[in-house]
Amino acid sequence: MEFAIIKQYLTPENISSLGLFLDIIGISLIYKYGLPNVVPSGGKFGASNPNEEKLYKQQSAFGLRLIIYGFVLQIVSNYRFLF
Repeated sequence: MEFAIIKQYLTPENISSLGLFLDIIGISLIYKYGLPNVVPSGGKFGASNPNEEKLYKQQSAFGLRLIIYGFVLQIVSNYRFLF
């Protein structure tokens, strides 16, 4: 019974929409925090202290992961034979 309810909501359209939503969130994080890059500790790229630098790296890496997961969900949703 529970599996039928889950399968009802796991339509290719819903999976694709979820992927698109993850992509939008990821792009927003990348827009705000920039792409993760390797900068020497003494270098500056918008962060004024080490804690802020760590936050920028974490958020931008998280944004990239969301973009990748979103694209994977969109690709999976195109294979209707899996459902």
